Amino acid sequence: MIQTNDDGFAIVGYGDHPLYGTESRLVKTDSKGNLLWNKTYGEPNESSIVLSIVQADDCGYALAGSTRGDMWLVRTDSNGDVQWEERYGGQNGDDCSSVVRTIDGGYLLAGSTASFGAGDSDGWVVKCDSQGNMQWSKTYGETGRDGLRGAIQARNGGYVLVGRTDTISSPAGVVVKLSASGELEWEKSLGDNTPESVTVASDGGYIFVGYKGEPTNRDNEVWAVKIAPDSGAQETVPLYATWIVVAVVITVAGLGLGLLIYLMKRNR
Repeated sequence: MIQTNDDGFAIVGYGDHPLYGTESRLVKTDSKGNLLWNKTYGEPNESSIVLSIVQADDCGYALAGSTRGDMWLVRTDSNGDVQWEERYGGQNGDDCSSVVRTIDGGYLLAGSTASFGAGDSDGWVVKCDSQGNMQWSKTYGETGRDGLRGAIQARNGGYVLVGRTDTISSPAGVVVKLSASGELEWEKSLGDNTPESVTVASDGGYIFVGYKGEPTNRDNEVWAVKIAPDSGAQETVPLYATWIVVAVVITVAGLGLGLLIYLMKRNR
């Protein structure tokens, strides 16, 4: 669910359909939760699952999930009517858990792939432009099962993603920081927990929310953790601004010293 530009809400999900298999749904409400409209997506007899949504500049929506064993991105207008859709994947099962609007107007999709990479499944990130054309894709993981769940754009233009890994460390939750071009900058283990989503804190750090334990055990407690900012997330002062500050400090110090000497001579 997201809050929309008109202070209402847009909610995505999926469910069984007696004729169509699994269908995806987008529900739009006003600010009090009253239903304005709802739309369904997916082809007959195909499993179509939407798990994430963002709003675009034109008040339309980008929905992300999986269909026919591929990553799936659907772009709609402000009324939920489909403008275009794209699938990304290979011969085996691929899926998407999160979509992020990027600062260049495109989209970043995060999920897992069994078609590419080194293991049974790897974390998979696809970057596309505003029309859904793939610009690059990267896999993360080794020989076991790895996957990504939540994603967010970092302050420095890169991305922070969370998921589960069997191979980056011992089976555990994991957070990875990527550059704007998808190169791995750092990774941290979050212990035997399953993070589902991530947001940026006011101090530039990151907050992860999910549940304790493995994905197959959802009876455990809700879990949250906050980590400190990384160096790349800090806003830096331009070099010319640093020299201005230094010049001002030197000038003020010089004037103060001159005034002190003058007063000492006058008192004599």
